[in-house]
Amino acid sequence: MINASPYLLWICSWYPNKTSLYDGDFIQRHAESVALYKKVVVVTFYKDNNITEGKSFEIERNEKGNLKEYIVYYKAPEYSINRVDNLLNIFTYLKIGKIVLAKIVNEMGVPELFHAHIILNAGMLARWASNKYKVPYFLSEQWVEYLPEAKPNFRNINYWSKRKWQKVTAGAKGVSAVSKYLGAHLTRLQPVINPVRIPNVVNDLVFNMNDIDGKVESGNVIRFLHISTGTYQKNMEGMMAAFDLLQRDGVAFELSLILSREARKKLSVLIDRPYVKLLSERSQVELALLYKTHDAFVLFSRYETFGCVIIEANACGLPVIGSDMAVLKEIIQHGKNGLLARNEDPADLYERLLEYLKCTSTFDKQGMSAHAIKAFNYSVVGKQFLDFYEGK
Repeated sequence: MINASPYLLWICSWYPNKTSLYDGDFIQRHAESVALYKKVVVVTFYKDNNITEGKSFEIERNEKGNLKEYIVYYKAPEYSINRVDNLLNIFTYLKIGKIVLAKIVNEMGVPELFHAHIILNAGMLARWASNKYKVPYFLSEQWVEYLPEAKPNFRNINYWSKRKWQKVTAGAKGVSAVSKYLGAHLTRLQPVINPVRIPNVVNDLVFNMNDIDGKVESGNVIRFLHISTGTYQKNMEGMMAAFDLLQRDGVAFELSLILSREARKKLSVLIDRPYVKLLSERSQVELALLYKTHDAFVLFSRYETFGCVIIEANACGLPVIGSDMAVLKEIIQHGKNGLLARNEDPADLYERLLEYLKCTSTFDKQGMSAHAIKAFNYSVVGKQFLDFYEGK
């Protein structure tokens, strides 16, 4: 084992990879923010039974500045029995994970600490590595399934996973959550922890008010934007019901939807509306350009743990019309950088849409952009992680 320069070893359950380009991209941005100050090594694991014949795993390596990424693709047995396949996948994940972590430590030396992002299942590897190499481990969480209103729900997972989760969280030197709301529910599940809030970041080099004068003019047509997975959580039916009421009033508007191919197929009947414009998933740079061609963003979710799209929209000068729930109130100030509609109440969302149409000019776009960038930029959030490690 070599003696290397100090570094932090992040183990991430979610991270962008060739099988899912945008999976956990917010965690990658967290890594980039910390890499402004420290050397960060990220390792993540994804099942891919199409890897080279005769190999149990393959590693894709990426490096940019202070950030080094190991994207591991591994094979796992399959018997077409969900419960059995899931169990075998976890055991394979842990087996390959220990091999790869030992390989990284052998090449780079023991890190200052291990940091697992999304506790199941990365936290189990972090706890193992911490015990083996005698350095502390930290945890960060963003998973919505800890919320009592979420479907599916952490409370319904198997006993073995719950037990592992309890042990992992109890042994961590520190736990962070992306919102106060999520942190409070984590504490209810594990009273010995007191999560620190570390929000997601916005890339202000991409999401900003630059070139806003180049916005595409659309006459009197108001352009709304929605980006999501289109799942139950996002309450697409409630949002569409509100926009149907707006259309009934004869308002000239468009609703641009960015949904995955799977969501577009599943929701094909619901979103088949004359005012809907369907768009494909796209990169951060392309998204920023899209925000700048719209007037407002709509997020009528049933539940969230944060909402990256909110700070991205605000940074581009777009107010957000969202659900009136505790977690979004951490980001949205009614009448300042958006409007809040009663959760699960399409009629009230419709009223907030009408309210927006009456007060579009009252929103201080430059002000909301400056606030979002100041509060959620890479430098600020990266420093929050360093303070978290130091127990400040």
